[in-house]
Amino acid sequence: LPGMALHPCSNTEKHSSLEAMKKWHSSPLGLSRCTASARNLSVCGIGPGGGDGMEDQSPFRTPPSLPYSFTEPLNAGITCDGGPDQLEAGQHKKALLDLLDQVEDAITEEELPVDAGNKGGQVTVGDSTDSRCSPIANSSLNVESNKPREAPSFDSFLVLEVSEKHKGDSSCDRYPAKVLRLLNEHCGKEYSVHLCDEWFHSTVVPGDTVSVIGEFSDQGKCTVDHDSNLVIVHPELLISGTRVASSFHCPRRSVLDERLKSNEYSTSALMGTLLHQVFQAGLLEDVPSRQFLEQHAKEVLLNNLESLYACGASERSTHSILIEAIPKMLNWYKSFMKGSKSTNVDFGHTEGRKTVEVTEMMDIEEMAWAPRYGLKGIIDASVISRVNSCGGGSYDKVMPLEFKTGKSTSGQSAMEHSAQVILYTLLMSERYLNTDIDMGLLYYLHTDQTLGIKVKRSDLIGLMMRRNELASEILKASFSQSFPAMLQSPSSCTGCRHLTSCTIYHKVHGGNTATSGLGDLFDNLVNHLSVAHHNFLKHWDRLIDLEARTSQVKKKEILLPLHYNSGSKSSAPSFYVLDMKNEHSVDSSGKSKRYIYNFVREKMQPEAAGHSEPQAESLDFNLKSGDCVVLSTQSGRIAVANGSIRDISRSHITVSLSRRLRLPGSSSLLEQGDLQRELWRIDKDEFSSSFATMRFNLVQLFSQKPQNTKLRKLVVDLEAPRFDSGGLFSQDPALSYIQSLTSLNNDQQRSLHKILAAKDYALILGMPGTGKTYTMVHAVKSLLMRGESILLTSYTNSAIDNLLMKLKAEGVDFIRIGRHEAVHPDVRANCLSTTEVQSVDAIKTRMEQVQVVGVTCLGVYHPLLAHKKFDTCIMDEAGQITLPVSLGPLMLATKFVLVGDHYQLPPLIQVTNPLVFLFT
Repeated sequence: LPGMALHPCSNTEKHSSLEAMKKWHSSPLGLSRCTASARNLSVCGIGPGGGDGMEDQSPFRTPPSLPYSFTEPLNAGITCDGGPDQLEAGQHKKALLDLLDQVEDAITEEELPVDAGNKGGQVTVGDSTDSRCSPIANSSLNVESNKPREAPSFDSFLVLEVSEKHKGDSSCDRYPAKVLRLLNEHCGKEYSVHLCDEWFHSTVVPGDTVSVIGEFSDQGKCTVDHDSNLVIVHPELLISGTRVASSFHCPRRSVLDERLKSNEYSTSALMGTLLHQVFQAGLLEDVPSRQFLEQHAKEVLLNNLESLYACGASERSTHSILIEAIPKMLNWYKSFMKGSKSTNVDFGHTEGRKTVEVTEMMDIEEMAWAPRYGLKGIIDASVISRVNSCGGGSYDKVMPLEFKTGKSTSGQSAMEHSAQVILYTLLMSERYLNTDIDMGLLYYLHTDQTLGIKVKRSDLIGLMMRRNELASEILKASFSQSFPAMLQSPSSCTGCRHLTSCTIYHKVHGGNTATSGLGDLFDNLVNHLSVAHHNFLKHWDRLIDLEARTSQVKKKEILLPLHYNSGSKSSAPSFYVLDMKNEHSVDSSGKSKRYIYNFVREKMQPEAAGHSEPQAESLDFNLKSGDCVVLSTQSGRIAVANGSIRDISRSHITVSLSRRLRLPGSSSLLEQGDLQRELWRIDKDEFSSSFATMRFNLVQLFSQKPQNTKLRKLVVDLEAPRFDSGGLFSQDPALSYIQSLTSLNNDQQRSLHKILAAKDYALILGMPGTGKTYTMVHAVKSLLMRGESILLTSYTNSAIDNLLMKLKAEGVDFIRIGRHEAVHPDVRANCLSTTEVQSVDAIKTRMEQVQVVGVTCLGVYHPLLAHKKFDTCIMDEAGQITLPVSLGPLMLATKFVLVGDHYQLPPLIQVTNPLVFLFT
């Protein structure tokens, strides 16, 4: 940049800019930063200035953004489904000026020489070679190599300024161009990125975070155009490839998918899952036979009985569908797997037909995160294939294999499927540190057809621009509760899983019948909502987003390069090694096999770890047994595996995984040595769906379901609770039981009487040591004498198990729902997953008979509860539970009892200003 020296980054040197940027991150500017990025998108096609006829080459086109003008108010054109945005233009301007003032303090203008280590004056960020060589990345790595490989480092930048250069501007060699003035927040250096061709239409505003896949010159400039380089907006937001692909049809649905976790169980979706499991089992066999697949189909059914029960599907019909699909699967194995005759696959008109043979199956259902590209996904199968071109040459390729079981194989569906495969090549290039992954296979079971997908640069540009647009839309929704416009297509919207939530949000944020495009359907879904309902939903939605943003800071730590945390001892991650004496074991006690791995701290030798001396350095006790965790490596491999903590002590962390731990690309012969040489990072999985569940609970409160209507009147409209005014009848067996308990004091007896008299709800406040748990045990027994069904819930597993163990001692029958690792050993025998249930009918019978069920508040959408309703819900430790979390279990019961002490236990939240609790 003219007049600005570029200072070399240092991983060890401390810069004053870091403190300035930390101060900025913790300031209220965070709100204005992302609200400023919320801009309306035009719905027209790519206009003049698009790159080289891209619209003729690629189906993945994205609408252009509004042209950015520094003189315009930053919130110009922003709408919130018909309502005004929360921040005014003056606030945006002030926030931007404050930001720029702080940035001035973060940049040193002292003249320093360019780092001599950069040959030719090139500053490399992301890829290290010319991206023109490949549509995805640039250097090819030998897939057979077992040499340890470091993950490529990358930096993210803060966008300081966005300007546009047009014809006649002498300061720009290409036009039109959108010029981004960037700050490397880690080292305080400035760069500039010129977005040309299609990229000119990117939606980028000051305050956004971007990463650049490409090279910077010694002047700190990088050009992203039709031929080279990529820019990723908000790379810290990992979006699934499936979500990006589906957003072309309805961006609003994709945003709702990201924000809401639905509790619907679909038979078609379940069938797809079961067919995937059978097909993938065959992929792992050297010579899969019909007998093997039929036997595995039976095992798949047994392992998914709970989901079949939730969907209302029968084993007989489901088994028939699986058996009917086996001949097509066998035909695919015979045509493509090692030892078979190579089969011709059409890779499109540019590549033509090629013969393909799958020579090695690397993994199935492989979880992959790619922070450089802002993507994540689960790949059906990762394979090495031998490809023979028409010219006679052959080569081995790492590629994804995507398996589709539905009947839609053309049109919009086919485009989305191809987009998935293309994005999975990016994920695999990151996971396998192999930039030569530029093709994949797409197998349609319905037509028994396999297509080859070759990545084209034009397709990749369209997909990444759509990914960037979607990231901005998701963040816009989280900061201003503003969503993309409704699709306004009755035929598509009627069958959408988000129809109720979508229409409620549209109404609450100022939409009407005309803007919905759904006519009477819209009115029927939302006409019951009042202004008070609108305000309640918006208020709590905003508070959930505030809590989610606080949690997002922790999520980003997993994705940051290691050197970002190296300056602070408190923030530096701990690393662990596999215990070589007890590398791993297999637990087959549950329905699904679990792989158990033991880790010790890097500096703690396994010999010493066997002794638990008091002076031994303790492990990370911010982790606890039952926590979901993500395993990464010091070498930069992000999210190698995920699982849960089975046990944690002063010497060991024992992790339970659903699959064998492996390094991507590692040879099976050297796998054990590779795992033991790695330093492992174990992070709590903050990418859980708890916030999506909270939002779903909240919006469902405003649906027209009868149970939700009653709860809404109590919680939102604040109707007074009703109690049995006639008193309790002496012949009531519950009352007789309470009177027979001489161990109860007066307060405990009054509490039990209040619970029995309640028609809507009762609140029980108990100080420490007052016997709340003891009282609740007798409350459960009293209600059972009336023949009532009871849901026992709390936020923590320990609270539920503590109550259930006391009930078990009293001879009360119950079912405990939860993950095997999170449930107390004394209660696991009451988990349905550990019993010998062999049919859907057996599950149905058991769930109809049982009167007491225990589950955490966030576990109430378990398949076993899909058809279960309760007379009473008892929520223990209610003072710890926020209102949106508590709504889930309360919607399953006719009345509820909240038990706790909000003065005793701290709220389980992270924001400075605590949320309001239903209990208080």
